[in-house]
Amino acid sequence: MTPAAEPAAATRDAIDIDLMRTERLVRLQAAMRARDLEACLLFSEPNARYATGATAMPIWSMSTFTRCAVVPAEGDPILFEHGNSMHRSATRAKDVRRMHLWEFFDDPAAEARVFAREAVAALRELGVQGNRIGVDRLGMPAVLALQDEGLVLVDSSPATQEARQVKTSQEVATSSGGTCSQTRTTIQPTARSRSLTSSSRRTLPSSLAAQ
Repeated sequence: MTPAAEPAAATRDAIDIDLMRTERLVRLQAAMRARDLEACLLFSEPNARYATGATAMPIWSMSTFTRCAVVPAEGDPILFEHGNSMHRSATRAKDVRRMHLWEFFDDPAAEARVFAREAVAALRELGVQGNRIGVDRLGMPAVLALQDEGLVLVDSSPATQEARQVKTSQEVATSSGGTCSQTRTTIQPTARSRSLTSSSRRTLPSSLAAQ
């Protein structure tokens, strides 16, 4: 066994992916409560991943509206997911439902109204009675549809950014031990980016690479 393999194995054993998701959600919900947000609708791929642990088609999801995490200030979120990715997200999030898409239709406003009704129903199911809801990014058809349902949309970024300011115990664990040691060893003046990527993939557990 090479010296580099030992810290890699130790890092895999030390990181608890389920605990990481739990700690992230706790931090996010605390930040929401501090800003009087009963709930957030998170469409941004990094924010939805932070709240639920689920990720699929991340590049495409960052430029389209294919996923929405309905996050209450207390309790488990509901994840609306693209139909093709539900099976993947179900391995991370507890409650995954097919998202009604509105982009790329002849009448996006009509499709957005369907989504808005489903989103509001999910909020009420989670016990959210108020109408002041945080949102990170959203196209106008859905903005108007949610407003027609009576929601008052506010910027969620103060809460999501505050949640990330202090790293959780498991996030700290990913940046210590074998991961950083192996990366420092790999970084040399002639190192190529693919070598660094390969090193990180060998060191981090495969389940963590998507976090």
